Amino acid sequence: MGLFTTLAEMVVTGFGNPDSTQGKLASAVVKRFQTNEGGGLSAVLQQLEAKGLGQVAQSWVGTGANQPITPDQLKNALGADWIQQLAARVGVSPDVISSHLSEILPKIVDRLTPDGRVPAPVEEA
Repeated sequence: MGLFTTLAEMVVTGFGNPDSTQGKLASAVVKRFQTNEGGGLSAVLQQLEAKGLGQVAQSWVGTGANQPITPDQLKNALGADWIQQLAARVGVSPDVISSHLSEILPKIVDRLTPDGRVPAPVEEA
C-alpha cells in the first residue's frame, strides 16, 4: 500500500461518520485524487492557481494556517462539471456540495500534504 493511499484512508476517517454528507464528500474527493480522476490533487491545485487562488491553495499544502475559500470561488475554479460529478456521487445538490467542499477541501489537501509537499501520483499495478 502506497503512502498516498495510507494518507487518503486516514483523511477520510477524519471526517467522522462515513454516511454523513461530509463523510461521503471526503470519500468522493479523496477517491478522485487517488485515481487521478479529473487530474488528481495536482490538477486541482493548478486550477485554483489559474483562477488567482494559488496563494490560498498553497496555504493548504504548506504547514501554516489554511486560508479560507468560498463556495463561489470553488465553483469558478473547479468548474460546474467537477462540482456536479461530486454532487451526483454523494447524492446531494451542487449547492450543498459547494458549501461543504469549501469547508473540507482545505482540510483534505492539508492532511494529504503533511510535510508541505504534494505527493507524487501513484500508479497501482
